[in-house]
Amino acid sequence: MNLVKKASGHIETVLSFVIFISFVIFLFAIFPVYQPQKSEIGLDSAERGVINFAAIRVDYMTLVLNQPTSCFSYPAINSASKIIVRDSSGERVNAKSDGINWYISGSGSFYGVYYSTEFSEGGYDEFDSTDCLSLGEQGISYESGLERHDIVVSYRRVLELIELYKSSYESVRNNFSIPSRENFGFAITDLRGRYLLNISRSRPERTSVLVRNTPIQMVYENGTSVFGMLNIQSW
Repeated sequence: MNLVKKASGHIETVLSFVIFISFVIFLFAIFPVYQPQKSEIGLDSAERGVINFAAIRVDYMTLVLNQPTSCFSYPAINSASKIIVRDSSGERVNAKSDGINWYISGSGSFYGVYYSTEFSEGGYDEFDSTDCLSLGEQGISYESGLERHDIVVSYRRVLELIELYKSSYESVRNNFSIPSRENFGFAITDLRGRYLLNISRSRPERTSVLVRNTPIQMVYENGTSVFGMLNIQSW
């Protein structure tokens, strides 16, 4: 009789344990395992690093002449800067800088001048600047109007960063102060979400990824620009 009771008690213990384990497995199946949220330090560092690397300053001013002049010169504000000049309709006109003067060849009386060390003056038609009249001389009066100073992202510098990412990722990661055992990638999209530039590393499956989108303006060497998003990923 005692043996039967002991056997019965043993079976009940085993059954209870099996039921308990089954219940625990059921809970894990229904509710995902808790994973602590990653710190955003890596995300912050990656965003700051990319922006600091790719950011440039673009300055802008307007020149309004009292009469249209085919070619004129204006003292260069920054001797190291290259210039991109557009007329009142937004069309690019011939212009160049020799570090002392800006030379602008057009047919209108309103010009918007963009200047930056990142610009390229390639693509202009050649013109003889020796015949350009200096503003303020020979009866040519003018007004310099709106001035603006923008910090934007350089397309050329982003390409340079992508090449460094491919060839020297660990160096880039360390320079950006990304925490150890964390990685990052980034992309630039236009406002429709289409990728313009993109670089990342392969990630293990089921890896938790933090993502942040930051509005930017990206400028090309020819002075054209696009508004979009800097997409930073950290894992």
